Amino acid sequence: MWYVLYVLLATSMGFFILKDWVNDVQDHKRNQMVRNAASIEESCCFRLARVFISNWVEVVFLAALILLLLPSPPVLKIVLTTLLVLFVLRELLQITVSVKRYLTSVENWVEVGIILLTVVL
Repeated sequence: MWYVLYVLLATSMGFFILKDWVNDVQDHKRNQMVRNAASIEESCCFRLARVFISNWVEVVFLAALILLLLPSPPVLKIVLTTLLVLFVLRELLQITVSVKRYLTSVENWVEVGIILLTVVL
């Protein structure tokens, strides 16, 4: 049941990401035509590479969605560990900004608790 719901979520997210990329390519084509109509046309591969590079976060997100479709515990462990490391890095960045403000916020204590429970489990 949960796997079917995840497949539906991943499919819809993938659809919206691809739709966004198509819009980016069309916008780039329009901007190129407006900027210089007399210049040389860019190749399709160059446009696609530009879309992937400018939307690298979405590329990584889409790769993670596809990896999680594989019913494999090592893949799940790698993805969850990566997300946990990113979460810890975000919390460390918040601590470096203001230690006093970080320690007085209840939300930050809850997030530290989530990190500790995740590491223990």
